[in-house]
Amino acid sequence: MSIRLPLLALAAALGLAAPRPGEAQAQAGYPDRPIRVVLPFAAGGGADIITRIFSDCLGTRLGQSIVVENRGGAGGNIGAEIVARAPADGYTLLVSTISTQVLNRFLYKRLPYDARKDFVAISQIGLTANVLIARAGLPATNVQELVALAKKSPGELSYGSSGTGTILHLSGEIFARMAGVRMTHVPYRGSALAMNDLLAGQLDTAFDIPTGVVQQVRDGSIRALAVTAKQRSPLLPEVPTLAESGLPDYETYLWHGLFAPAATPAPIVERLGKESQAALADPACRARLVQVGIDPVGSSPAEFTRFWDAQIAYWGPFVQASGVTLD
Repeated sequence: MSIRLPLLALAAALGLAAPRPGEAQAQAGYPDRPIRVVLPFAAGGGADIITRIFSDCLGTRLGQSIVVENRGGAGGNIGAEIVARAPADGYTLLVSTISTQVLNRFLYKRLPYDARKDFVAISQIGLTANVLIARAGLPATNVQELVALAKKSPGELSYGSSGTGTILHLSGEIFARMAGVRMTHVPYRGSALAMNDLLAGQLDTAFDIPTGVVQQVRDGSIRALAVTAKQRSPLLPEVPTLAESGLPDYETYLWHGLFAPAATPAPIVERLGKESQAALADPACRARLVQVGIDPVGSSPAEFTRFWDAQIAYWGPFVQASGVTLD
């Protein structure tokens, strides 16, 4: 009693909630049962593959199974809201992307959650460069020739994406702005549909992720002109970056990260962050992720939070200036 009372008084003075009976013991024994990871996107896509690889690696580190639950819909908002409203006990987590955690706050006038207030960052899983691709018959074999062609016929060249407001769509918007060209955006309900039209010659260009295009690039069905990150993709090492192709300030990418409800106890967040870093530093885990086109990161909660805030600051003004909305 002589120890407990001063600790409670100190917590009150600092404005901290006193731990409930048994809470400290529960945190010390965390995790003692399976963990649910909600992915706010459909099964079978790139995000699903990445989430399942990472969850397997993290579960091994934690000594508990991690069950991935796909809850897609509304641009990721449905799944994100589920986790935002879940008990903040470390047993319901979110693996999400730039879409739900950054872009949607600027694309939707009304959201059922506030990403920055309702979540706490745990660790960045990795980055995936996007790829600018073109139909095989387009008379442009590199970015310089594409820009020249677009300037010659403003608005006539098309570029497809997996949907309005996605990072693939915005990658095209940034490209057009930086290159000083006007191209027509064609939104699809998924990258596969855009690829079909590209292969059929009904679409001129598109932005996609490396795993979705590498086979078609290899067999010559389509042409890869550039990747959008500052580094070349390990899946397409021969393809230059847009920065190397005449747009030195260009950089966009898709990223994945692990989040928890905002009120999750700090010891649990720190444990998850530490084990995520260790999992992503494991050579076997890294090799599995690199194989599907992701550059593993593995950051601490503090590092990931700084990255998250920087992404919000970067994308907010651009999305708002573009006028793109999804309401």
